[in-house]
Amino acid sequence: MQSDVQDPAYDGGVLTLSHLTQGVAKTFCNSCYLGVISAGTAGGDDSAERGVLHDRLEAGTTKRPLTKGWNPAGCTVTSPLVTSCTDGQKQTAVPGIIEWYKTHNGAQIADSDVHFFDDRSSNVIPFQGLGYNARQISCRTRDGEIGLCGAELHEIVATAGVQLCPKALEELPTEHGEVFLAGFLEGFLGEAEHIKACVNDSDKAAKDVRQLLADLKSKEFNRTVADVEVLVTDIMADAKACKDIGKDFAPIMAAFKDVHSIKDAMKKVKENFLAHDKEILDLFDDMLEVCTFGSPDAKKCGQDAGKQLRSLVVGDLVV
Repeated sequence: MQSDVQDPAYDGGVLTLSHLTQGVAKTFCNSCYLGVISAGTAGGDDSAERGVLHDRLEAGTTKRPLTKGWNPAGCTVTSPLVTSCTDGQKQTAVPGIIEWYKTHNGAQIADSDVHFFDDRSSNVIPFQGLGYNARQISCRTRDGEIGLCGAELHEIVATAGVQLCPKALEELPTEHGEVFLAGFLEGFLGEAEHIKACVNDSDKAAKDVRQLLADLKSKEFNRTVADVEVLVTDIMADAKACKDIGKDFAPIMAAFKDVHSIKDAMKKVKENFLAHDKEILDLFDDMLEVCTFGSPDAKKCGQDAGKQLRSLVVGDLVV
């Protein structure tokens, strides 16, 4: 605790530093160009809090000096120390920070070398599909969407991709997600009673559904194809109700020449997806504008999406 420094965030109080702020030098970030993207004010202009945060960050990196100038309020970057950048929009500040370091330090920072850490899942999820890496932190101590004690050192790792706390993954829509997928499979495959039974009974399938929905919403096209493959694999492995899954896939398999197995079918589906990627992305862009996964219409939304997707990849339509 910094007893002589006030932090106005939330209800205000004495500034308390996280394990990360106290030990940046002990993480891989000690060799990084550092930036801050905060929805808060970090105490405001010329505040003692900003002074403490700056000095702690600068002491933790070999890329010194760290600029003392803080960005004006908002996500438009004139300094890598960004404040008042609205939650859910923090990813928009990253290109500006990369460009700032290129201009002022001659640094060439690849998108794949950017690592973002935040306690809110709503700030991490928007990084999907952008080429950056993002990880939710303060997983052990939380108050709903908010992390209580900030990042711990073991959470600061150079993991590729977008990672949420295990609890946050569990809290992604499950019931409505399953309803959506059941509708999607019905639209794409027909009644598909065996697959729908598996979706209802399989824990793995439920997690696969959440990942599929997340990738659909973020337009991660290639990952979506992989998600479908993982879903089918897990359903077949985990649920006894899947013993007749071939019956549900028979109409799809019949549509493809030289298809003799589920694996062959998924390969062919992937090929057709890739051949129609722009159409499919445009279709899902329209669908996701009007479909709310938490609404009572989740099944109809899924059915419509499945029917339209089938018309693209198979060339017919289940009615």
